[in-house]
Amino acid sequence: MRPRLAFFFCVIGTAELFAFNAWSASDKIPKTKVSLTNTLTTEARTNNLNGDDSDDNYKAIIDRFNLKLVRGQLTLSTRLDVMTFYGPPTDEFVDDARPERITAQYRYKNFKFLAGDFYRQMGRGIMLAIRKVDEAGLDLSLRGGQIQYMGDKHRASLFGAVFNPANLDSISQKFIEDTNDLLAGGHYEFAGFDAFQVGLMSIFTQPEETILPEALISEKGAKDRNFSGGTYLNLPDLTDDLSLYFEADVQQRNVAGAKEPTIGYAAYATADVVVSDFIVLVESLYLNDWEQRGSRNTALRRRFDFNYAPTLERIDQEVFENIDTLGTRVRIERSLEDIDLLLYVNGMIRINNINKEDANLTQFHGFGGFQYVFEDGASHLYLSGGYREENEPEREIRTLAHAEFDYLHVLDDDLAFHMVSNNEFRTLEENRFERGSTLIGIEKSGTAALTIEVGYDTQDPTEGVSNTFLAAILSWEINETFRLRAIAGTQRGGIKCIAGVCRDFPEFAGAKAELVTRL
Repeated sequence: MRPRLAFFFCVIGTAELFAFNAWSASDKIPKTKVSLTNTLTTEARTNNLNGDDSDDNYKAIIDRFNLKLVRGQLTLSTRLDVMTFYGPPTDEFVDDARPERITAQYRYKNFKFLAGDFYRQMGRGIMLAIRKVDEAGLDLSLRGGQIQYMGDKHRASLFGAVFNPANLDSISQKFIEDTNDLLAGGHYEFAGFDAFQVGLMSIFTQPEETILPEALISEKGAKDRNFSGGTYLNLPDLTDDLSLYFEADVQQRNVAGAKEPTIGYAAYATADVVVSDFIVLVESLYLNDWEQRGSRNTALRRRFDFNYAPTLERIDQEVFENIDTLGTRVRIERSLEDIDLLLYVNGMIRINNINKEDANLTQFHGFGGFQYVFEDGASHLYLSGGYREENEPEREIRTLAHAEFDYLHVLDDDLAFHMVSNNEFRTLEENRFERGSTLIGIEKSGTAALTIEVGYDTQDPTEGVSNTFLAAILSWEINETFRLRAIAGTQRGGIKCIAGVCRDFPEFAGAKAELVTRL
C-alpha cells in the first residue's frame, strides 16, 4: 500500500471522528473522549562505516498516527502506519501505508469483550508473551477476539486470533510480511482467598510455515501444531515477610512430517523473603526442550518467538537461548533509609543445552552496586559492576567485566547535570575487545535536555570500520502538545537486550528527528 493511500485513511478517520463527536453531542448519550497521538520520524542516514553497505545512504519518513475514542464502556482505537524511503540500499525497504492495532472493546459488568488487535501474556511469559517493547523494536499483537471475566473470586478468558506483527521492523527498518499463524487459548483463575490465587492456562498454536520442507511432508496441507498447558500458584502475601510464585507447564509439539511429537517441560519459581534488614529474592528456571515459535520473520530471517520466558539475567544482558535451560539467581539488598542508600548483590548460574552433555554452556554472573539518593530525592548516584563467564566443557567461550555509572546532580531549581556511562570489557574465544557509551548532558526540569554521547567498540579492527562514535541528542518538551527528540552524529551498534529481547542494532550515522504530537 503506497503512501498516497495514507491520505485516504486520514480523510476517512477524520470524517468518522467528526461524525462520532456530532452523535455524542446528544444529552442522552455519554460524551466521547478523544485522544490523538502522532509520531513523525524523519531520518537522513549516511555511511555508518560498519563494513556493510545495505544500511547506508538513504532517507526515511515514518509516521504513526494513533486515534482512541472512549464513550462510556466502549473503547475504539486504531493506528495508521506510513513509511516512505528515498534511495533505499536494498529492496527490503518498502514504502507502505496501512491501518494497524485496530481494536474495539466493550465492558459489561464483570465481562470485557474485545475484537481486533490485542497483546497477551500467560503466566510469566513462558507459554505466551505477545507484546510491545519499543526499546528493542518489538511490536507484536494478536488479531481476533477475546472474552474476559473478572469477578471477585473467579477470573477467566478465552481468545482466538491470528498473529499480527507490525509490518515495519523499527530497528532494521525492513519490511515484515504477515504470517497468518493461528493462536487460541484461555485461562481460569480462582482468587477466592486473599492469601493466594491458583490458575490453569492453555494455548494452541499453528504456524502457517512448517519447519520441515514441504517435500518431506506426505500429508498435503499438514501444519505444525503445538499444544501447551500449565498451572500457577501465586502467594503474594503468604506472610508479612514472604511471597511466592510457582508455575509448571507442559507442551506437545507436532511437526508436520515427523513421526513422533516432541514433549517439552517448563517450571519457574520465585520467592521474596525479608530476613532481618535484608530483602532476598530467589528465582529459578527450568526449560526442557521448550519452544514456542511461529513462522519466519522476513526482515530478520528467523522464526518469530511467541514467548519470552524469564531470563534470570540483568535486564540488559544477552540471552544465549531459552529452550533447554536450568538455572537460578539470588539477589540480596539492604536499604539504609536514614541516609537513602540501597546496597545490593546478585549471583546467577545457568546451564544451557542441558540435553547435550558434550555441549553444555555454563554461565556465571555476579554483580553488585549501590543506589544513593540525596537532596531530598532530587539528585542520585548509582554505581554497579560485575563479572560474567560462559564456558563449554573444557573451553572458555567468553567473559565479560562491566561497570555502570549514573550521576544526576541538581544545579538549581530548574537545571541538572546528568552523566550515564556503561562500559564492557569482553573476551570472545580469546579475542579481547571493549565497548561502551557515555552520555553527558544538561537537563532543564520538565522542558529540555541536551546530551553528548561518546561511544566506542573495538571488536572489529578492520580498516575502514569505525570504532569511535560521537552524537548530540536534543529532547525538548515544546508544550503540552508537542515533544521533539533529535539526534545528529554517529552511535554505536551491536547486540542490545531489553528484558530478554535481544536485537542486533546497526550503527547509526546521520541525523534523525522525532516529533510527537498529543491532543
